[in-house]
Amino acid sequence: NYTCSGANPLHVRGNLRIGSNVNMSIDLSGINGNILVEGDFIQEGGQLNLASGSGDNTILRIMGDLYQSPESVITESSNGIPTLELNGIRRQEIAMGGRIIDQVVFRMSNVAGSTLRLPLKIPWKLVLNQGMITSSSAALLILDTLCTIQVDSSRLTGVYIDGPLRKLGLNQEDHFLFPVGKDGNLRWLELKRGSGNYTVEYIHQNPVSIGSVIGPGLDHISKLEYWTVIADGTINDQAKIELSFASGQSGMITDPNYLNVAKFHMSEWEDAGHTAVTGNFLQGSVLSGTSDFSAQEYTLGSVLDTENPLPLTSISLEVKELSGKPVFSWNVITDEKPDHFNLYEKTNDQSILVARISAVDRQFKYTWIDNAEMNSGSHLFMVSMVDLTGHEYFGMLVPYHKEGASVRLSWVSSGPGSEQNQVLIYSPNPDVWTYEIMSMEGRVIKKGVLSVGKDLTRFSIGTERMSRGKYFFRATNVKGRVFVLPIEKN
Repeated sequence: NYTCSGANPLHVRGNLRIGSNVNMSIDLSGINGNILVEGDFIQEGGQLNLASGSGDNTILRIMGDLYQSPESVITESSNGIPTLELNGIRRQEIAMGGRIIDQVVFRMSNVAGSTLRLPLKIPWKLVLNQGMITSSSAALLILDTLCTIQVDSSRLTGVYIDGPLRKLGLNQEDHFLFPVGKDGNLRWLELKRGSGNYTVEYIHQNPVSIGSVIGPGLDHISKLEYWTVIADGTINDQAKIELSFASGQSGMITDPNYLNVAKFHMSEWEDAGHTAVTGNFLQGSVLSGTSDFSAQEYTLGSVLDTENPLPLTSISLEVKELSGKPVFSWNVITDEKPDHFNLYEKTNDQSILVARISAVDRQFKYTWIDNAEMNSGSHLFMVSMVDLTGHEYFGMLVPYHKEGASVRLSWVSSGPGSEQNQVLIYSPNPDVWTYEIMSMEGRVIKKGVLSVGKDLTRFSIGTERMSRGKYFFRATNVKGRVFVLPIEKN
C-alpha cells in the first residue's frame, strides 16, 4: 500500500505504472494538489484511490495512452470529486479493461482526440472540453445510471462522440443530451422524459440509403444525415426526440417552423412531429412529438416543398503529393450553382483558409496545387462549396500526412515462429529504443532495449510467450519520442 500526500503538484515525466498487487491512495489537497503524467498510465491491477482525504479534488492529467487490466479499479473514498483527464497533444489510446467507480469525473481536453479500444463505463460525470472520443460497437462508451454529461452544445465543431454513445437508467429526466457527431462536426441529439437505456449514434450519410418512400405530412427529408436511437426493454411513449441542425452542416434551413423530425418505420419515412423549435435558420433544434421508439432511425424533414431544401451537396476530396507538393483534387455533386470553393486546414479547432478557387460552369472535377512549404506531420483538410447566394456547403475532413525525415513502423506476420513476427522500422538515423509489448488490457508481455539502425531494421519480437490476439508495440527513443504500433499474433 502506498500513499501520496501533500499540497504540491506531482509531475511524472515518464509513465505512471501501478503494479498488479499495489493499492495507491492519493491525498493531495488544495488547488495545486494535482498530478501530471507526460507518458502513459498503466494499471496492471490493484486500486488507485484518487481522493482518500477530505475535500480532495485532485486532477490526474494523462498525456499518453491509458491501459488498465480487468482487475484494476480507480475510485475515491472521501467527499471530494477527483478527475481523470486526457490532455495529450496527439491522439490518445484508451484500453481500460478494469473499472472506474464512485464519484470520479472523466474529462476530455485533447484537440487531437482519443480512441476507445475496449468498452469504457463512466460512473459519475463525463466532461467534454476539447476533442472527440471515437467509440464503436466493440468499444462502446457507456454512461452509468448516475452519470451526467457536460458539453457546450452551441459549438458546431471539435467536441463530440464519434460512434455510439450508450446511457443507462434514464428516469424521465427533463432532458439528456447525447453529444454525438462525425467528420469534425457536433450533431447532438437530446431525449426529453426518456426512461430506460438508450444507445445513440450520428450517421453522416444520405438517409435515402435506408429507404426513399416519404409518408404523409412530409414533403422531403434530409439528404445528408440521420441518427439512430436504440431503446432497451419496455417501450416508452412519453419521450420526445430533439434533433439539432446547422445550415452549414444540415443543408439549407430557411424556416425552422416548417422543419419536422422524421422517423423510418414500416419501410417509409414517417412524420414524427414538431412540438417546439429553438434557435433560428442558421442553428437550432426541432422537437418531435412523443415517441414509442419502434423506429430506430431519425432525420430532419420539411413539410413544404418551398422551405428547408436540405439539399444534396457532396464533396469528395483527395490529397496526394507530387514533387514534394500537396495536390488537392475534389469532385462535387450538387443541385446548386457553385460560385467558388474554399480549401481549409483544421488546426486547434479552427478552420484556416488556405485557398479560394473559382468555380467553372458545369465543371465537377477540380485540382489545385499548393506551392507553399508545408510542415511535415499530420494535417486535416476540408473543401467547401459556396453557391451563388453565398451559402456554404462543407465536405468531410480528409487526413494528409506530409512525410519528412520521419520514423515509420509496420508489422509483418506470416505464420508461427518468432522469425515470422517482425516489426519493420524505417528510420533516417540510428537510435536506441526502450520497448514494451503490451496486451490490450495493459499487461506487459515483454520489454527490453532495441538498437535501431539507419534505414530498415527488422526486429523479431519473439512471440513464444504470447497467445493469439492483438497487442501493442510501444517504444521510446533517447529523446523521449513515443512510437506505438498495434500488432496481432496469428
